Amino acid sequence: LDSLLKEIQKGSFKMKREATSSNLTKTEEKKARLEAGLDITVIKDITDLQVENILKEVSAPAAIAKQLNDWKEEFLKHLSSIQFPKSKKDKLKVEANLLAASSLPDGFKFCGGRVEDCVPGCSLAGDGQFNLVFPNATAGIFLKVKLDKAIQDEEEIKTCLLICLSVLHKNLNSSPLISSCVPVTSSPRGKSCLAVTPNIPKLKNQLKVFIDVCNEETMKSGMTKSLQEEVNRLLTNEKYVQANQLLQIWTRQLKLWLPESLLPTVMLHLHLINQLNTGMKPWSIVRRVWTYLAESTLLESKQILGVAQPIPDSGVSSPLLDRDGARLLHPDLLRSQWATLCSFAAAALSVDLKENLLVKHSVGALYDKVFHITGDNLDPSKLVQDLSYGLGGRVLRLACLDAPHGILIGLTLNSANYYHPATHGPGPDDPEAQKFRKFWGDRSELRRFHDGEVKETVVWGNNKDLIVEDIVRAVLGRHWHWLAVTEHGGWEQKLLTGDGGEKARQQVDDLIPILFGLEGLALSVAGVTCFGEEWRLSRVDTARQGWKSDKQIIKEEKGFCQLLEDSTTAAAPDYVPAVDVMLQAAHSGKWPKDAEAVRRLKVAWLIEVGAALDKKLDGTIRHRILGENLIVVTSNKDFALRFHVGDMRKGVIGNLAECSSWLGSIAVSNPAWSPGVRLAKRWVSAHLLGDIVPDIAIELLMARVFLNPGQFGVAPVSGSSAFHRWLQILAAHDWNEDPLLVSPDMSFSEERSTLPPMAVISPKDPSPSYWTKSGPTWIELNRLINLAAASLQALDTQNTKSDFWKAFAPSLASYEFLIELDISQVPNENLAITSKNKKKGTEELLDREKSFNVPVLEYNPAAQLTDQLNASYANIGKFYYDRYGGSVIAVKVHKDVNKRVKIGEIAGHISRGRETEVNWGAVVEDWQIIGEGIVKEVKCQDSSIFC
Repeated sequence: LDSLLKEIQKGSFKMKREATSSNLTKTEEKKARLEAGLDITVIKDITDLQVENILKEVSAPAAIAKQLNDWKEEFLKHLSSIQFPKSKKDKLKVEANLLAASSLPDGFKFCGGRVEDCVPGCSLAGDGQFNLVFPNATAGIFLKVKLDKAIQDEEEIKTCLLICLSVLHKNLNSSPLISSCVPVTSSPRGKSCLAVTPNIPKLKNQLKVFIDVCNEETMKSGMTKSLQEEVNRLLTNEKYVQANQLLQIWTRQLKLWLPESLLPTVMLHLHLINQLNTGMKPWSIVRRVWTYLAESTLLESKQILGVAQPIPDSGVSSPLLDRDGARLLHPDLLRSQWATLCSFAAAALSVDLKENLLVKHSVGALYDKVFHITGDNLDPSKLVQDLSYGLGGRVLRLACLDAPHGILIGLTLNSANYYHPATHGPGPDDPEAQKFRKFWGDRSELRRFHDGEVKETVVWGNNKDLIVEDIVRAVLGRHWHWLAVTEHGGWEQKLLTGDGGEKARQQVDDLIPILFGLEGLALSVAGVTCFGEEWRLSRVDTARQGWKSDKQIIKEEKGFCQLLEDSTTAAAPDYVPAVDVMLQAAHSGKWPKDAEAVRRLKVAWLIEVGAALDKKLDGTIRHRILGENLIVVTSNKDFALRFHVGDMRKGVIGNLAECSSWLGSIAVSNPAWSPGVRLAKRWVSAHLLGDIVPDIAIELLMARVFLNPGQFGVAPVSGSSAFHRWLQILAAHDWNEDPLLVSPDMSFSEERSTLPPMAVISPKDPSPSYWTKSGPTWIELNRLINLAAASLQALDTQNTKSDFWKAFAPSLASYEFLIELDISQVPNENLAITSKNKKKGTEELLDREKSFNVPVLEYNPAAQLTDQLNASYANIGKFYYDRYGGSVIAVKVHKDVNKRVKIGEIAGHISRGRETEVNWGAVVEDWQIIGEGIVKEVKCQDSSIFC
């Protein structure tokens, strides 16, 4: 068998198979060989099968394709026969959504006309084999109208075309060929059109055809009839049809609006310069198109169709020209939209087929900021041009996205300067200065800078999170004041408080050189590593400045706070987290071998460190040994540091210290890390899974967002975008098949079955998936995936800034019991999702008098009760709690709890002869007794468990 395997791997062995009576197609034979275990290493075969399966899913079946082809022929024939009769203003019946009759001048007469030509777009090209991608397919038809009178005035021509469109709308509404006809006046297309749904029952409204009307005067730019027909002929080739369908899927996943014939025109260009041919496979054609887009962004040039080399041009209009080098193709496509397309194409080359075509992207994941703009007289091309000028180098991508009403503007921010408080313009004598002043109006002012240079300048302020939004609103307010704008995103600051631990990290940084310089120690300090959440800027907490000692529940003794025995009668003290720091002692060969002796020596060394640190800082700190750790309250009374003794890469603390140091470096180099990872932690805990998914696992998933942006091309700059991507990874990754690799240069070749359900492998794992071994079960992971998908959908469909709460609202309907808690025993209640008093809670922490005593650390009676219940009643169910201010403990009872039990699991049961059953009355009473002073009420949501 070993020799046979080697022959197969070398390719020298060929299996003989019996001749079959039926001839297999190439695809069927390939599939059979893969199922038999042959050619399994040939990745291109797997890709071909994936492409084939994808195309089967999105293409119309043969029967429906025939019906659609018959409908197309009849519909085009019907359109060609339409006449537009002459009419006076008082007799015109126009569609109000297209044109208000009252806006027409007195004495206006419509000259009449007819449909001169009718050309289907690329998606309806061919005869029975269409370039449509179902479901929700779109296509275009272009009508060339011949007016009965020559008109020179552009505004009058536009009015006449709108009248033609209105007449067409009335005509089509009475046609049996369509089921609906709706005017579209505000969309990225930039001009009014009709959206028609074919009357084909089996399509079930899954196709929408847009009808554009134009005439000879308005066709001085754009696709000519002959060019459109040439592109359509190219798409009669099966390989090009399939490649075009794949590209449509890709652009749809990116939510990017593009002219229907843009990518087919690019394919025609590459075909004409011999970079594509009909012998290539569809996936190879797609990758060649991406390569062309990635290599030729055409930011300072334009491309003539069929000419290999571009020509210099720095304009903002579409970069594609017809063969004559003068006619502009796709005039509604701006250079910024083209640059966004090219940027995504470059990113697409770095990932596989699945991530490009099979992962549905959230708008919030694709762009750092998204603005929804609505209103009448909306010219998307001019609007995008104005925004591009106003934002300048603050954005890397500026994209126009399709929306049900109006348009969406997606921005990918430039992390280097998006937050700059001022927009610098040209000098006063520069020819561009007049354009700058005209654009910004009174906002522009002359300013002299430190280097003596004088420039036109617009100042925005110091709140870097609001600068981009202020610029967008300023541009719209000056040039598009009649439009309404709403930002989708920017809500993270409403949910998050505090700085993630930045001040605590700075305090540790200041203390590190002092610790290294301590004198009089038996062993000097050889290493200092903070491994707490503060170092990773992932602490979910308020802006902490000290703590208060409540004498009703705390007694103070020698600078040390202790809880009174009867502390449950009053409100719980403030929740004070400790900043964990690992100290590494200098190497010595005199350490004992006995583990107990080593433990005692470490504590003795920490006592020395505390005394030496107190002496070094002239008694400005408060320190005390607590257990086996040294607690230090710093001189500004803001934080409590907890020192441990350990060695890097040894033991749990050593490994966590190394991983924290690595994650901390990612945190400081990416401004979106801290808000993004805190949102992720807050989301997991809000859905009562915070005790199930380790904090470090959440952070490793977020590290994947920044280290391997993949199909997005660049790391996120806003916290909400980072959170969207984190949710998308969680929801879209195939956890059954492969572990999640945090770094792009990692690989894993072992069996998947050796890893836990939520397998995440990082460069700092002592063993594969070390940090997620205590993670969720398969059932809990499945719940987490479903919640992530539902949250993405809720965030994508939000209509107002306050709708983001829906993604964080837990569903409690699936739990059998709810243990309601006394809110006074929840020390961090101000962090709760449902808290309406966050601001007040934060101010109370800032304003109260600081205590210099060593506080009661990390005391949360509600969380401790949850841990106790899970330890005591693991045989009955599982208890879930939101550790960030949750007011309820949810109980999920095991499905087999009423079945025969083992002696070790008899707790909570009652015997009835030979059978046993859970004594729910006693169990619930026990919960109330254990949680006395904390539990307010226990509610049963599912009485069927008593049966």
